[in-house]
Amino acid sequence: MQHDDDLRAIVSALPPELKLDGAKFEEVLRKFAERRPGYFTQPISNAECAALLGKTPNALAMMRQRGEGPPGFTKIAGGYVYQSRLHVLRWVNDQIARAALEPSKRGAA
Repeated sequence: MQHDDDLRAIVSALPPELKLDGAKFEEVLRKFAERRPGYFTQPISNAECAALLGKTPNALAMMRQRGEGPPGFTKIAGGYVYQSRLHVLRWVNDQIARAALEPSKRGAA
């Protein structure tokens, strides 16, 4: 079932610190997704993406111009649209994983 595949993808895209109890958290996401179908999988606006990242729309635009923001965006007549919340959450998870692999720059002299 596509709905279950989407929920599994959402759970796997979350950073480890948000995966409290896998089964319990998946159930919370399932109930949320049942009440709001498409919330994680439908395209989102620039403003929605910025809010998801805790940024302003202008800060997200600057990230996009520098090639530092989440991929999967398209320019349309009204501005930019991102592929989905799930796509952005996967990008965030990738950024967290990369940062964890980088050696700490603190204390290096």
